[in-house]
Amino acid sequence: MQAQHLVSGLLLQHWNALCGFALSLTANPDDAEDLVHDTAVRALRSAESFEPGTNFQAWIFTIQRNCFLNTYCRRPRLFRALTEAVLDRLSVPSNQEARVALSDTAAAIQRLPKVQRRALLLVAADGVKYEEAARLCGCSVGTVKSRVARARKELLRANAYAPASGRTA
Repeated sequence: MQAQHLVSGLLLQHWNALCGFALSLTANPDDAEDLVHDTAVRALRSAESFEPGTNFQAWIFTIQRNCFLNTYCRRPRLFRALTEAVLDRLSVPSNQEARVALSDTAAAIQRLPKVQRRALLLVAADGVKYEEAARLCGCSVGTVKSRVARARKELLRANAYAPASGRTA
């Protein structure tokens, strides 16, 4: 029951994306609405198979794509012909490269000098204004701006040579 509650909340958060994806598959608003309904029913029935912390949108889009394909195979007149271009659109892109890039960036941030890392995280990650960051760091606004600029420059340099970018030193 707890899994169904989690999935129902996530369904609501992704409802507009589901409707858009369904419309792109069916090219018909009424059929899209039916497809979203069928997807929601199947997702709630399969709620126990969803692993919290994983990509819910990929999970739900896979369910929706399978619902669409099952319906298409049973009643092909309901939907337009599936061309190669449509099948290509149905694939879910991999996020492995993004994870590697994120990991590389996190490692590069950890290698920054402590004062640069703190200034960068305050301003760029936490959204603290330079004046407040200066107060928290116990230095002038100009010093914080300089530290952030140097940190950003170092991250750009580090990421230019990161394995995820496909370049080498």
